[in-house]
Amino acid sequence: MAKKTLTLTILSAMIFLVLISFSSALTITSVSPSTLPKSTSSFIVNLTGTGNESVSFSISPTSDITKTNSISFNVANITLDSTGFGSTTISYTVPSEFEFLDYSPILTATGNVSGSTTTSLTFANTTFCSYDNNNPDQINSNDLKLSIDDIRVKSGLGSDGDWFPFDKIEIDVAITNKNRDYDINNIVLEWGLFDKTTGKWFIEPTEEKEFDLNNRDDTTVTVSFSLNENDLNINLEDLYKSNLIFYARATGEVDNDTIYTTCNSAQTKSNDIEVHVDRDFVVANELKVLDSAICGSSIQVSGKVWNIGQRNQKDLTMNIYNKDLGINQNLNIGDIDSFSNKKFSVDLAIPDDVQAKNYSLSFSVYDKNGDLFESAYESLNSVTYLNLNVQGNCASTTPKASISAKLQSDAVPGQDLLVKFVVSNLNSKTTTFNLELSGYQLWASSAELDKNSLTLNSGESAEVLATLKVDNDASGAQNFNLLVKQADKTLSQEVSVEISSAKESSGFFNNVLSNLKQGNTYIWIIGALNLVLIVLIIVISVRLAKKK
Repeated sequence: MAKKTLTLTILSAMIFLVLISFSSALTITSVSPSTLPKSTSSFIVNLTGTGNESVSFSISPTSDITKTNSISFNVANITLDSTGFGSTTISYTVPSEFEFLDYSPILTATGNVSGSTTTSLTFANTTFCSYDNNNPDQINSNDLKLSIDDIRVKSGLGSDGDWFPFDKIEIDVAITNKNRDYDINNIVLEWGLFDKTTGKWFIEPTEEKEFDLNNRDDTTVTVSFSLNENDLNINLEDLYKSNLIFYARATGEVDNDTIYTTCNSAQTKSNDIEVHVDRDFVVANELKVLDSAICGSSIQVSGKVWNIGQRNQKDLTMNIYNKDLGINQNLNIGDIDSFSNKKFSVDLAIPDDVQAKNYSLSFSVYDKNGDLFESAYESLNSVTYLNLNVQGNCASTTPKASISAKLQSDAVPGQDLLVKFVVSNLNSKTTTFNLELSGYQLWASSAELDKNSLTLNSGESAEVLATLKVDNDASGAQNFNLLVKQADKTLSQEVSVEISSAKESSGFFNNVLSNLKQGNTYIWIIGALNLVLIVLIIVISVRLAKKK
């Protein structure tokens, strides 16, 4: 009995294998229409397989790139006829918010005998880089080529492969007519920036100016945009965890009006480009000078302090600095929530003794502990710069200082002449002045200063004593100069002296008179002499009166 049962089992298996050998593989022969409308509609699926087998269907995915909207497909099982042919109609409902960009679902048919088969469902213009297959005049031609040659950060915090909020991006798009025989005219370049995470166009497709390409000719178009709320159709916080695709598409015409199209894209992930958002990072941005920067005037600088980090910040401060302009100003910014900003405006004084040229103002933002913000992704800190063009006739050739002089002795041949100078700093900042004497060589053998340089705070003054050795044969009116120098600027103060002759300088009276002239003693002696003369006149008058 056991042998009989074993024999029947083997025969059953052989019969099953024979039946399998006569079955056909399940095949989806067509989907009609081949390109599906993006609105609610239906399509017909034709397939072949093994006669009378049951076939089920599934479609995946049903949701769009945002993961928030789904198409509802109405599918039902069917049974193939005896010849192995079958057909079914699948209807679908599309919500108005559905985002078709890069949506390409897979239809799977599974037979209970023949196994499974799949095909892709194509919706009209499902991607930016699609073209109309149903338009015989539009050809995805190899003659019109488009490539994305270079992606770079023109200005901002980031580098070519690392983008930060507020960076200005430049992208070179190269378009080539590879055909040897004909020109392509009226070429339109379209480009846009799409985020796969949110399913939104950060920059809606934008057209550049039309152009033509001769045969075997090429051109490069540079497009630019900034990662800020003005250029992007987003809130700045949407950059966090974004997955960006830069699309570029070119369409042109040849002489017979046939339309040629080409397309390319660059994804931030696949092209090693990332948009970075730190946990803690605050920068000054949108910096503007509201007035003309003229030496000796005041300017108003405004901007926004942006918290582009993930966490709220408290007790922020900012320093505005330029050494050459003597600007070093601190501002209390306060608290700023994540992806929010505060406006600021400040008046800055431009010195009147600076050169008319470009200066760079730095804006450094500090956290509540007084530390400069630093990025966790790159060796970047929260310092931004504003170019300031100072204009006007403000490049003075003399330092901003004043000099006064006073003789401390007479100019006598063979003796030392002493002159005291007072030098004052009229700058708005601490300044170092270098000092020297000139113009004395014709009447003095030597000249010395007790100080050869002075470092003075704004408004500060200091005394300098000059000692000149008068030549033995010197006489008459002479002069010399004290030179006060600052960098390449020089201020000169002339001093005139009258040198007495040797004969005039001899004798007791002249020597005494010369000594008494120092200080206020001379005034007192003159007064005393006048008093003596008055007394003598009175005495003489009295005596004359008595004789009479």
